[in-house]
Amino acid sequence: MPGEILHVFGLRLNLARMGAIDASIRDVIAECRQYVDDLLASGRLPPPAPGEDPSELRATGYGGLAIVLSETAEYLELHQYLLAQRVSAAEAGYPALAQELLAMLAEAPVTFAERIAQGSGMTGDVAGKPVLAAMDAGSFVSILLGVHPAALRKVTRAIGARYMHGSLASYLASELPWAQSMVQALVGEVEKLPPYAKDRMNLFISQSLAPIPELGTCFPEAPNDQS
Repeated sequence: MPGEILHVFGLRLNLARMGAIDASIRDVIAECRQYVDDLLASGRLPPPAPGEDPSELRATGYGGLAIVLSETAEYLELHQYLLAQRVSAAEAGYPALAQELLAMLAEAPVTFAERIAQGSGMTGDVAGKPVLAAMDAGSFVSILLGVHPAALRKVTRAIGARYMHGSLASYLASELPWAQSMVQALVGEVEKLPPYAKDRMNLFISQSLAPIPELGTCFPEAPNDQS
């Protein structure tokens, strides 16, 4: 557990401070960083759990016990390194998760919608993770356009909700190039649809994607909102 790892880091630093082990504080920092690297490389570093903000991992205590030297710069350096590498552990799993979500979009689009955004009953367990960037944008568009119209509106609304409130300029910034490529591909493919399907999809786009500021340049002109 990350909290237990932090306890060990504090204890090792304290032993070095006291001269109880044959290592300097900088030696201990290097050893601790290497330990985290080894966990990451072997796939044993726990990534943040669904819905967990890794930045909320307490620096000062775990399991009802205070962490030794948690106020020192050396310990805080290790705390931040562990946080960053846990995020890296999560990102290592994004390609497989992206394929899982693509399959879900095809087979259970409503569940897909509920996972990628929060609010209105959606679970949003991947709402804050830039996992869509690990998908092929063209494949995503092809599958999206094959979704039954009864679920298509919910999916497009979920994509819009995912990107509301500046997420593409903050915690989903690494997903912005993918989102722009996806929308450009979508706009191009919509032009090839039969008239009724084209009109319906343009309506969904105008309601869900066109209002996102970071995606505005992807549209030659804003689709007409006929709602």
